[in-house]
Amino acid sequence: MSDYQPTEIDALVPPDTRPPHYNATAPAPHPTGNEEERQQQQKRHPDPYKRSFIPRLLLFMLLFLLAFVSLLLLLSLLLALIHPGLSVWLPPHRSSTSTPLLLSFISALLSLSSLLTFDTPSIMTRVVLWFCLGCAFLDLILLVSVNSLRHRENWLGISSILLILATLATALGANVYVDKVYKETARAQLAMTPEEAEVRAMIVATQGGYWAGRIKKALKVLLEFMLAFTSAIGLFMITLNLVVVAADSTLDLPYPTSQLVSVQPPPSRWPYNIHIACAGQRNNTVPPSLVSAGKQRPVMLYESMSGIPGTLGGEWVFRLAEEGVERACIWDRPGYGFSDSSPGSDVPHVTEALHSALKRMDESGPFMLIGAGYGGLVTRYFATLYSKQTHSVLYIESQHPSLFYQGPPLSSAPDFWRYAGSALGWSRLADFVRGERPSNTRWWRTVGPNADGLQKVRLDERLQAHRRDSLSSIALNSTYPDYPFHTPTIVLTSRERMDNTSNWQRVQRDIWSGAVGDAKVAWRIVKGTEHDLCKGLRGEGECRRAVEELLLL
Repeated sequence: MSDYQPTEIDALVPPDTRPPHYNATAPAPHPTGNEEERQQQQKRHPDPYKRSFIPRLLLFMLLFLLAFVSLLLLLSLLLALIHPGLSVWLPPHRSSTSTPLLLSFISALLSLSSLLTFDTPSIMTRVVLWFCLGCAFLDLILLVSVNSLRHRENWLGISSILLILATLATALGANVYVDKVYKETARAQLAMTPEEAEVRAMIVATQGGYWAGRIKKALKVLLEFMLAFTSAIGLFMITLNLVVVAADSTLDLPYPTSQLVSVQPPPSRWPYNIHIACAGQRNNTVPPSLVSAGKQRPVMLYESMSGIPGTLGGEWVFRLAEEGVERACIWDRPGYGFSDSSPGSDVPHVTEALHSALKRMDESGPFMLIGAGYGGLVTRYFATLYSKQTHSVLYIESQHPSLFYQGPPLSSAPDFWRYAGSALGWSRLADFVRGERPSNTRWWRTVGPNADGLQKVRLDERLQAHRRDSLSSIALNSTYPDYPFHTPTIVLTSRERMDNTSNWQRVQRDIWSGAVGDAKVAWRIVKGTEHDLCKGLRGEGECRRAVEELLLL
């Protein structure tokens, strides 16, 4: 009679199907005869799954490292949006950072999904990863070969593409290698003796949960494929957007006198280009006798409202200069229009960038400052810092520091999603489908109101307005003691805006009260115009009239 006692593992196995001396907890019997031959065969042909442990571990650790680096870069870019001062510690760049942000997000998504589904390789995922790898290589070629992309994206963009290339190559290599190991293991199982196969089948049967494991594996394969497919769509859209931007870079600047001026205001650690265009007779051509007699004519300097590049909003000022009224300069703030993006979009940084560009172009003023909307804040700060170079001020539907701080709660989520998705080129694709292209913009709004650089600046401006301790808030509040109250001032306000927007009349009155005595030239409330007051026949006529009135002073 056998002394065999069933265990909790093999108790359910029928006694007549148990191999001799089968006991999961009993010590292994001394190998004899065929058993010795089987062990010798295992030594000559070890289990492929056990043999590949070290390579699989290295691939897993490399994916973990790439996921950590991707998440670190993603977190750094997000923190730089909230605290623009941190952006100077990122690799050099002159772009909106939306493309590196999306690339780091896709890299983190792919590496984390590869870690979660490391043991479930599939051919569908491999095909999608190969497609992603091709798009990433094309992105790298574009960034290296196209001068404008290489200038704007610089090391930050190249680093993000190299990171996603490494992630894709590692994920693809892990998928191929693990699949190869499983196939070798399956072939080794087919080569088992009938006795070994019987033992393995009974062990699998006693473990239970076979179908649950199969369903879990299928769900993991589906999850990995869906994440990889979503990443492939994102990479394809990014690639298409970069191709459009590269094609747009071959077009000329909008005006014959347009220049890209290199500036480096603090705290930027690298220079970037500012687009500025001037027309009309320069002051340095005026005879010295007229200059000494105080006959030096002012230069009209236009500052656009939020969301509109200066080269679009200031066209009417440029037409005045081309008609011979007086010299005028219009420019695109950092991130707007044809200008590069800068590390910060706060009012002090923007003002220093403008003054540096004017100095590089030998434009010393005096300036008639024309500020529209948000541009009125930059105009006010410029007049405070450089009062000796300020001839007069024209505020057009301008904002005031008392209205700049909006306070919590934070309501810039839509601006963030528009910025984050701008690298996908949704707006340009929509314009292409509709067959539309706004005037004076490059193909498919590459530098238009929905361009990625401008979306980044609008997000920065909104975030600055939500923090009382932001650089813009501190700078604008500091203008009160040093503001040139005796500078001739005209204020133009839309009647419709005053009727439809609460406190707007109070804000315009605060702007008007900033002038003292004879500096109060006029406050005109214009009917039949919108917030972009100088747009349209009636509004442009009022703006021209105000400019000509200030020129006579």
